[in-house]
Amino acid sequence: MRIRLLMRKEVPTLLALYQAAFMGKPWFMSWSLEKTKNLFQERSALPDFLCHVLIKDGVIVAAHGYNRFSDWKQLGEYLGPTVGEDLAVQLAGSEIYYENLLITDTKVQGRGLATRLRQEVFRRLRRKINSQKAVVIARYRSDNFGTIQSAKKCGFVHSGIESPLPNGLFFQYWQLIL
Repeated sequence: MRIRLLMRKEVPTLLALYQAAFMGKPWFMSWSLEKTKNLFQERSALPDFLCHVLIKDGVIVAAHGYNRFSDWKQLGEYLGPTVGEDLAVQLAGSEIYYENLLITDTKVQGRGLATRLRQEVFRRLRRKINSQKAVVIARYRSDNFGTIQSAKKCGFVHSGIESPLPNGLFFQYWQLIL
């Protein structure tokens, strides 16, 4: 297995993984390739976006994307002002990263590949930022148990902040202090 940055020519492969991943549990969303492309473009257009991929047997099987926000106000503009303000109070003075993409090929989900990818990405990020105070923020739907378990294995803790969804579920905000 190898982990490296996504290359532009691989974006169509990533979009197919993205689309397939959201058709299964817990999402069950039938997105067109166009909608998937628009979502990826929206996320990759955020400041300082980086996307790493995990390659197994020559094939991309997982992807992880994050970006850096310059301040809590900017993060609040993306996540919503209340969430941004609540997190700012808890984590003032930290450099801010937001995990906005985590995808695993449906054929290999549940095998720890996304966890390995995340652990390596965060190891590289810690090395890059050296000794600065930094935090990674992530948002997970409350019924996304596999991703939440992976987050815990990587050291994420629940921030205590949740925002309700129309279907009775919640988005939960998690944080990893680097």
